[in-house]
Amino acid sequence: MGDTQHDEQVERVERLAFFVPGTPIQQGSKTVYNGRAVDANQKTLKPWRADVKAAAVNALAGRAGFGANAEIAVLYDFYFTPPKTVKRRRPNVRPDLDKLERAIGDALTDAGVWVDDGQVVNSHTQKWYAETSGVHITVLELA
Repeated sequence: MGDTQHDEQVERVERLAFFVPGTPIQQGSKTVYNGRAVDANQKTLKPWRADVKAAAVNALAGRAGFGANAEIAVLYDFYFTPPKTVKRRRPNVRPDLDKLERAIGDALTDAGVWVDDGQVVNSHTQKWYAETSGVHITVLELA
């Protein structure tokens, strides 16, 4: 069955929102291992990506993701458990926002949310302190 037929038979999402519980992991810092560059936090990054992918697949609930020509905006709200000594609402410390976003893009591609994370033309990312760690992700197709 061709992609065109498949697209006609399966409802496509225009907006997708879901929460992934757990401590958000960043991607971006590299280390050299056996002569090749690998993510420094690979042991924690892989399970985090798997959790993001599973939550995205669940949120799609059998619907098709955004088409290859879609222009996409993504809103990320990352939540971290605050240290006992911190009184402010937002963490102004590591991890970096761009590295948190980077860890999620490929997981959403693998989940079928979009064809390629290059389709994202707009993103808004925030970090917060909260009782429950995780990330709330909202993906929107722009008109």
